[in-house]
Order: sequence, then structure tokens, then C-alpha cells
Amino acid sequence: MKNAVPLTSAFLRNRLDITRKSLCGQRVVLRQLTPVKEELKVPQPGLRTRKVSWWRSIFFVGSLSISVVVLLILFGPALYYTVFPSDPIPLKTSETGTPLGGRFDKGTQAEKRTVTLPPRDESLPEGEWLIIPSIGVKAQIQENANSDEALQKGVWRVPNFGTAGDTTKPMILAAHRYGYLWWWQNGSQYWRYNSFYLLPKVLPGDQIEIIADKRKFTYEVYAGEEGKEISDYNADLILYTCRFLNADARFFRYARLLDLNKNTQLTFAKNQ
Repeated sequence: MKNAVPLTSAFLRNRLDITRKSLCGQRVVLRQLTPVKEELKVPQPGLRTRKVSWWRSIFFVGSLSISVVVLLILFGPALYYTVFPSDPIPLKTSETGTPLGGRFDKGTQAEKRTVTLPPRDESLPEGEWLIIPSIGVKAQIQENANSDEALQKGVWRVPNFGTAGDTTKPMILAAHRYGYLWWWQNGSQYWRYNSFYLLPKVLPGDQIEIIADKRKFTYEVYAGEEGKEISDYNADLILYTCRFLNADARFFRYARLLDLNKNTQLTFAKNQ
């Protein structure tokens, strides 16, 4: 049997040396082959590398710009009103009186009035409800000493003030304008029914309904303003919400309780 053996000089020298040492009883140490380390290939700057760096730069600049815009939206108004406190800005109108004869600049608490209690209507829902037809609000009024818990659900009645039908002190209702904690809960329309996002669109002459104890109380908006604090506690009903997500500026609307059993045109005409 013949084997093909490479008869090269290097092969013969290596094998003969090992054979001679073995025959002479000398110790033979076989040299281990060490793997040759491959040189680390460093990519040379080229078109692909430049493209990656370019897109990273765009991503960084875009992320930074978005972060700055978000911070300005959240904290810009608060910083502005801290540096430049705003005076109350009244709601202006070209009309001289409301559709029911009231004056826009005159409240009702300054006068002693007796309002006939509306009759009970068993078809009305249980609990207390706020309805503002002009902006589509229909929310159940939350009674809670903790304002944060109440505002998370919708419209909150401020304690220690009036209730529906009270003519001795105002009923004050507040709600988030943006509803950032519950905007998309319970359906996409929940925020509109339960927030005061559109409160700035409520104008003098608009009517507001309060349902309580299965009675419907009707109010008429006579004034409004933008400011930091309530300026007219002579109203029967006060609505307010924040102008921005994080600022002291607020929108206020003032309304008077109507007695639908009386001729309000003649009553208010005497006061003008």
C-alpha cells in the first residue's frame, strides 16, 4: 500500500530530526502550534459611517428640541405669571343686557331675594349634576373634602360655600380644563362632558342648569374674567378652571339664579 507523502526538504528535516532523537532515547518535545491572532480590522471612515453619524446628530437635535418644547409648555406659563403677575381681565361683550334682562356687570347676592323652589321631577337623575348646554358639559358634581380626588373624576363643589338654589352665598364649582389624569378614561367623550376645557367659550346670557334633589335650578351667566382669584362673590354660581396646565391664571364665570315663575325682564329692568 502506497501513501502519498510530501517529499519536501522542510518536511524531511523535521521528521528526520524527531526520528533521530527518538532512536537515541532523547526526549522529544513537540512544539504546539499557537493560533495566529487576526489583526483587528478598524473600519475606515467611509460613506456608511458618515450616514450613521449624520442620523445620530439629527436624532439628538430632534430629541433635545422636543424636550425643550415640552418643558416650555409645562412650566413656561407658571414662570411667566410668576415674573409678570396678571390683573383680572374681564370678559367683554358688545351687548347691553342678557336675553332675560340682566346686566352683565351686576351680581345678585347684594340684594335680598326670594326664589321659588323648583318642583320635584321624578324623571330627573339621582345625585347632583351640572349641565352647560352651550359647551356640552354634563357632569355629576363630586362632593369630597379632598379636592384632588374629586377633580380626578370631574366637577368638584367647593365645600363651605353654597349649594344648589342657595341665595345667601355662592355655589362654587371647579374642574380641570385639560383632565390630564383621566382624559381618555371611560370613553373618548368623558373629558368633554366632565372637564371645563371649553369654559372660556361660555358667554354672558348662556344658561346653566343644576340638578339636585330631583329639582332643576336654572342660572344665567352675567359676567366672566381671567385672573388669579374670584373677584365677585355676589354671584349665585361661580365656575372656574385653570387657563394652562401649570399656572396661576384661571378662567371665571359668574351666574345668577333665575326664578322661572317670575317675570325676570321686569325685575332686572328696575335695577338698570
